[in-house]
Amino acid sequence: MVSNRRRKQPQEYLIKCVVYDDGIRPVREAKPHSADKLTILAAYLPAFTKASAKAPHRYFVDALAGPGLYHFSSGGSATGALVEGKFVKGSTLIARDTKPQFDCILAMDIDAKNVDALRRRTEGDERVVVKRGDCNEDLIPFMEAELEDRLAPVFVFVDPEGFEVEWSTIERLSRFRQGPKKTELLIYFAAPSLARFNLEGVQQYTMNVDRAMPPGREWRSLLSKAKERSASGKEIADEMVKHYAGALQNVLEYGHVTCRAIGPSGPDDRGGPVFYYLVYATDFVPTSNEGPMDWIFANLWGSSSSQAKLF
Repeated sequence: MVSNRRRKQPQEYLIKCVVYDDGIRPVREAKPHSADKLTILAAYLPAFTKASAKAPHRYFVDALAGPGLYHFSSGGSATGALVEGKFVKGSTLIARDTKPQFDCILAMDIDAKNVDALRRRTEGDERVVVKRGDCNEDLIPFMEAELEDRLAPVFVFVDPEGFEVEWSTIERLSRFRQGPKKTELLIYFAAPSLARFNLEGVQQYTMNVDRAMPPGREWRSLLSKAKERSASGKEIADEMVKHYAGALQNVLEYGHVTCRAIGPSGPDDRGGPVFYYLVYATDFVPTSNEGPMDWIFANLWGSSSSQAKLF
């Protein structure tokens, strides 16, 4: 049930994530539109831990964690303007500081420098475990070793640069939590990568598309038809994301899947560029028309743009 209490505005969530430069390197240099995904995460994680307050344990997993700290350049969305030139917590640190708390936070990255920086940034908090590894090969064994309560609510944030996360990994993540409810997922897709899908060229191999997309050739058929009608890059990206979200619901049998494009800078800018997509999958079906993430997707991104929900 969605509360009638006054909702916080995007800046209220984001400003709490602004920190001083800790002097540890590396940091993730980012454009301001990345601030929207951090705002969404900072808004949703407290709702997740509150909703699961009666569970003995609650877990957060950062599949591609990075170094733990962002530094934002100038320009971008209205939300991003709030952090122009500032340092902002990354997803692992946002999870660490979420109240009510997570009982365990796992963070994985393939880059040794990122792992070292994140370990230093989370030093002293025994709930946070950082490990170097490939998410497709090492993430599930990492979770199996560290997360003892397989019935506990688990939220996994998957934030790749391209298509390095394979569908088989998403499938295994969905099944990690035992019992009637599956692992909750929030998955990032870069819009330019989706728009560059190529059926014939070498990109299909270098981008890992075949392993990243749901099994079967349906997505290729959809892509061929889109190219036959000279669809734009944005139209192709929209179609591929909707297909992916549909597979989460129809193949992996998630009870509730929703997707948003992040990018348009205001309510009247539906035709503006899309920077990335966020796809959310859960087995907690809202009792009303609007669950917490549905409300967050509708209000806490791109200056509350009214662009229609994709899925």
